[in-house]
Amino acid sequence: MEALASGAVVGAIECAVCQPFDMIKTRHQLNRGVNPSLAASLSILYQEGGVRRFYRGVIPEFAGMVPKSSAMYASYEWARRGLQRHTSLDEVSTCFLAGIASGPAEAAVVQPFQVVKVRMQTKEYVGRYVGSFDCAMQILRSEGVAAFARSGAGATVWRNTVWNSIYFSAMAQVRTGRSSEGSATYNKLLELASGFMCGVLATAFNAPFDVAKSLQQSQLPDATQPYGGTAATLVRVVREEGVSACWAGFQAKAIRMGLAGLVGLSSFDAVQWLLKGAKAA
Repeated sequence: MEALASGAVVGAIECAVCQPFDMIKTRHQLNRGVNPSLAASLSILYQEGGVRRFYRGVIPEFAGMVPKSSAMYASYEWARRGLQRHTSLDEVSTCFLAGIASGPAEAAVVQPFQVVKVRMQTKEYVGRYVGSFDCAMQILRSEGVAAFARSGAGATVWRNTVWNSIYFSAMAQVRTGRSSEGSATYNKLLELASGFMCGVLATAFNAPFDVAKSLQQSQLPDATQPYGGTAATLVRVVREEGVSACWAGFQAKAIRMGLAGLVGLSSFDAVQWLLKGAKAA
């Protein structure tokens, strides 16, 4: 229960901090031309709809973030403790495998919310949906309930599994190699910086799967040239636009996921400590 509650709190914090960069990331991934700079993109979004435009699609993102983070951290902790009890693996390997185990559970929970969020963030659909609920109802009526589970599901699993395994193992490596010397403030700042950098590192590996996910989830049923599965989508992107297109929106995504890494594990540990203290009291 502590892992579930801690994950929920972390999810809420992450959503509030990261949403503007997530909006730009999705727009850049779906744009098949040259993307403007991050600063220019922020300006374009503001001109398009003010501050509220930065948070378009935030309702499904927030609704999915809390159960998604709960599922990710709870399954990660369950797998990590199980591996520690039943294997003699070192901490980094343990966290890597636990990260892999947490990916599918996280993806299964967040998948339906991601379909609605991506549709809401797609520039071409700004006037198509009144809000997130209207978007969900239109998808349900025109595509059926299966669309929430089917659209981009494979890419979502790959995206989350790759990120979690790299991030958690990298953080374990940092913590294992870190000196115990230094003030509490210095160690906390180092922890935050490490969280950001490990988040960016993990993003470098999972970015292509996120691009495939966005492309698949943004397409409508009447698309003339629909995207196929994860591998087929990436092959098509490379063939039509080059390898670099698999990392479209990377700058915004790196900041978004770096911030997620910064607030993620540190906040999770802090909330767990508070919950254990309250339980003991």
